Amino acid sequence: YYCNNSSCNWVSFESPNDNKCPFCGAEAIGKQNLLKPWGFAPLDGKNIGDAVADIEKSYAEEPSYSVPIEDKNMNKYGKYKKLRFAKLENQPLLILNKGPKGEGFSVCKNCGAAVPGDKEEKLYGVKKPFKPLNKGSKECNHDIVNTFLGHKFLTDMILFEIKLDKRKIDTSADSLWVKSAALTLSEAMALGASQLDIDFNDLKSGYRIRYTDGDYTYVDIYLFDSLSSGAGYSSMLENKIDKLFDETKKVLECKNNCKTACHDCLKHYHNQRVQDDLDRHLAKQLLDWCVDETLPQKLDIKIQKELIKGLKECVAVDKEFDILEKNDKIIVTKNNKIKEIVVYPVMHNPLNYINSNVIPISDRMLVKALPNAYSKILENM
Repeated sequence: YYCNNSSCNWVSFESPNDNKCPFCGAEAIGKQNLLKPWGFAPLDGKNIGDAVADIEKSYAEEPSYSVPIEDKNMNKYGKYKKLRFAKLENQPLLILNKGPKGEGFSVCKNCGAAVPGDKEEKLYGVKKPFKPLNKGSKECNHDIVNTFLGHKFLTDMILFEIKLDKRKIDTSADSLWVKSAALTLSEAMALGASQLDIDFNDLKSGYRIRYTDGDYTYVDIYLFDSLSSGAGYSSMLENKIDKLFDETKKVLECKNNCKTACHDCLKHYHNQRVQDDLDRHLAKQLLDWCVDETLPQKLDIKIQKELIKGLKECVAVDKEFDILEKNDKIIVTKNNKIKEIVVYPVMHNPLNYINSNVIPISDRMLVKALPNAYSKILENM
């Protein structure tokens, strides 16, 4: 069972209660077969030249951890008001490859021949992925099943729970802040741990976001031993939490003072698929909240005007509305209708800025999703 919400990574071998995702509350629960591949073989059991190979790539997702939190296992950490932690042993992690576009793989249950996707006809004509010992062996009459590829393993971990106030922070599933902040902080903590006499390859990180019906959302960041059954490295961190967060802060204080992330702070070979989502500033905001519930300050009007420049250039071309700067305000006009644009830090809950005359747009939307900002203004005019 898995959640179809792209912002959620819940996966489990057990059906959730009421068919709702226990992390995000979505009712979009999918059900799929899972195959643990013991090995791979070339198409039709023979080599093929690179020049004629039809390559369709898919990747395993980050390890998913779906065990619910038990309060009896959690410990408060005095220096960080919004943080709890737990040392956990023999915890199940699941790694999935859902195939291109999440359509899985069509696999023959008899011979193991497989193709990406859920169209059985693509497997017709595909031979056994091995050479039969008997020359007179018949071709396989494929018995086809659609499945994900995956692997479940047990390991030890240390888990950090961060409590977020939804009334102050934008934790919505489509937020441009929470997923990137959680991902970046998990990567930074793994790098920070590597400075504490732990080899970088011996400890991996992951995160999950848990939603509730109340006023709080929870971000769980877990550091786990990369070896199955655990090697004790994550357990060592229980007595080094101060040093771990000190080293994490050093990672986020890039010596190059980069805008989001670079190879001197956060980027490396193993996280290349998620590098576009890394932002050290968002991770610092999440860490600051942990300490004393600090939120980023509201943006000065000069900064707002600087951020809005790219949008003004788009408007100058399309001319569907006009953006003007009057005194200390940014004004948008269309057909004699006038509203004010307020650019706010993406961590803030936009509901705290909304009124009938204001269109709130986050700073990150103007940098990462300019077309969305353009559409938002059109919808509100």
